[in-house]
Amino acid sequence: MTGTLLNTHWFGSIDKLPPNATYIGRPGPHGNIFSSKSGDLSKEDAVALHRVELYRKLIDEKTYFTQLKLELDGRDLACWCAIKNKYVACHGLNHLHIFKSPQRDRVYDKSVFDYLKEDFVSVMLSLRSLSDTQIESSHSLEWYIAIHEVRLEMSEVFRLFVERETTPYLKCVWLATFVIDLELALADPDIKMRLYRLDRVVWNAFRFTCRPTSREGEPSLPTAKIRKPKKG
Repeated sequence: MTGTLLNTHWFGSIDKLPPNATYIGRPGPHGNIFSSKSGDLSKEDAVALHRVELYRKLIDEKTYFTQLKLELDGRDLACWCAIKNKYVACHGLNHLHIFKSPQRDRVYDKSVFDYLKEDFVSVMLSLRSLSDTQIESSHSLEWYIAIHEVRLEMSEVFRLFVERETTPYLKCVWLATFVIDLELALADPDIKMRLYRLDRVVWNAFRFTCRPTSREGEPSLPTAKIRKPKKG
């Protein structure tokens, strides 16, 4: 049984966490070495890089999965990212992910890309199988169009993974970026946030295929306030 994500701020300090909670933030052995604080990375980017690094360690260090099971499996994980009633990118999601079935039965004897591709296929199947009752009727058509756009863009991405001279590491980073947003789209009950996450996947896929360094056209959060133009 996997735990849940907690925000350390809710309890005042690390020392006041509940008995079944383990701190996974910085500083600490389970903290994410990639940070969005500098502004160079988004939270999603930092979490994607963490998943790549986590899979690399699980493959290269044969006792690491056993260690993580002993320290984190079944426990609530406390970081600084969690927001009540909202789904946000946090590296703790990666730890929870590896303990869920069927991931917890992996033996980690393949490549990082192989496991990310498994994650991608799994989450895409889950997103497509969401029943109409789980999607607000007014957004049903928009939802199916968004899924179709993701499939089209990602088919082009996978084609370029084969043809383009991109390092294996960069391929993993890009694929992990897509996977994180797709998993957040699957988990979030808010249809607007789901659509936002799918828009981000399409946008990132376009960046990879056309101009990877540009942030032009980046989707904005549905909750973002509209800035009024300054007078004069």
